[in-house]
Amino acid sequence: MKIIKKDKMIIEGVVCSGFGSASKFLRMDEYKEKIREVVGFEPYPGTLNLKVSTKTTEQIFKKAYKVEGFCKNSKKFGGFAIIPCKIKAEGKTIDGAVIFPERSKHKAVLEIISPLPLRKVLKLTDGRKVMIEIEV
Repeated sequence: MKIIKKDKMIIEGVVCSGFGSASKFLRMDEYKEKIREVVGFEPYPGTLNLKVSTKTTEQIFKKAYKVEGFCKNSKKFGGFAIIPCKIKAEGKTIDGAVIFPERSKHKAVLEIISPLPLRKVLKLTDGRKVMIEIEV
């Protein structure tokens, strides 16, 4: 991780495949509404996963806004932490957010959401490097 200014973190990560479970949750109205309230957009139902160091995930998580879970039809759904970011790849910059689902199985991976299908729009495949910028 590179920190260029006190108020910005610039992180470089490597695109990797996820478990495929994010789309189910990002389609739920309750999660979409909570995300929209915090970052101002409705997420595309999927995440862009970036391999980074565990130290990087911990540093970003500390700065993220925490959102409580909820119950629906007697089932508990976990909360999450979220922080806005800018995704930079292929000469483009796209607004998004890093999301930390409470019940995530990922280690040393940042899950990035956006209103756009990031892999498609940025033509990304596993192994490609992507930069994200977070204001802290």
